[in-house]
Amino acid sequence: QIDLVQAFSSLLIMGKACSLLSGREPQVAGLIEDALVKAATGDAGQPASLSKPAEVTQKPLSGRHRSLLIGINYRNSRNELRGCVNDVKRMLPVLESLGFPAGEQRLLLDEEGAQEDALPTMANMLEA
Repeated sequence: QIDLVQAFSSLLIMGKACSLLSGREPQVAGLIEDALVKAATGDAGQPASLSKPAEVTQKPLSGRHRSLLIGINYRNSRNELRGCVNDVKRMLPVLESLGFPAGEQRLLLDEEGAQEDALPTMANMLEA
């Protein structure tokens, strides 16, 4: 069984990391935290007691650095999203600064005009 508080804590950490890496305003992290606390507690208004995660340090990377980034906006559907493709594109320079060469980054995007081998299909994900 999944510990709901632990799952929300993990999401909070990822959200804060993405906000920091993408250069967004620090308030974004607060908004993410508020939304996750509300989701964890419902509308009861009682703040969840999320334990502070242990500090994470990056070990020096060695070997080949590759990345697979997938941006799906669900174009032309009733559940269309905005910004997923853009978020993926904004992460490219961040990954390059962390040692992932541009030639080793694979993008799968559902944007208009994308080549068949660049669409986020199961076959392309497995091939990547």
